Amino acid sequence: EALKAAAPAALIDLEKTGRAVGAPAAVVAQFGAFRGHLTTAYGVHRFVEESVRQLGASAVVVICTCDVPGRAALLGARAVGVPLVHVQHACATDVPEQAWYVAEEPGDVVLAPGERDRDWWQRCNPEARVVVTGHALWDVYHSVPRPERPEKMVILWGDQSPTNQAQTADYWASRDVPELAWQAFLKYLEQAKIDGVVFKARKHETPGYTEGRWWLLLDLCMKRGVECRYHDGPPVEAFNGVSLAVVQDSNLGVEALHLGIP
Repeated sequence: EALKAAAPAALIDLEKTGRAVGAPAAVVAQFGAFRGHLTTAYGVHRFVEESVRQLGASAVVVICTCDVPGRAALLGARAVGVPLVHVQHACATDVPEQAWYVAEEPGDVVLAPGERDRDWWQRCNPEARVVVTGHALWDVYHSVPRPERPEKMVILWGDQSPTNQAQTADYWASRDVPELAWQAFLKYLEQAKIDGVVFKARKHETPGYTEGRWWLLLDLCMKRGVECRYHDGPPVEAFNGVSLAVVQDSNLGVEALHLGIP
């Protein structure tokens, strides 16, 4: 409570920090990132204010209101009195307890990809104004031919960073779930008869974490004579030649469904 009273929500992920009791390393990591969060929040807040005052911007559009830049942009919009449009960047979990930022301040209007997410927002915050718009990032899948089922067994692994906003105690019984899932995947590869693996990551998010996993996977594949490919580009391009997608808390599962990939 003292922390919440002392620090604006835009500066630090207070929800995650509060739920990290019993995991000292997570708390230390959050406070270690505080200076960077502060710099980002201040810069974004000032940018929004000056864009309105000097350039006449009439609204602010963000794709997330729970990370530091998005939260700071929201607070900046509030400070200068312009509306904020929140374009939902991906499907949300169906756990209302995760939506602390929704209950506090989702923005003036939320653009949701579909009816499921619209209903989720309104369950979390009945006052939220939600409009179903579809999802621009997924429109491309309607023009991409469904890939023919390859003769080879090539598995795509949708890697997930441990810093993902959804990873809290309400969502998983253990914060070790990402690592447990990864270890289970490696164990499966040691036994399975497969032809290839595609490692889909977001290298910019947690470079050390991602690179460590990539080199471990590459070493395992080389020992078994299995082709291994790294992909850090558009998701639609990662599915080339893939016969099965294995995902953990990732919208790659939604995108695989668009292409008819199990």
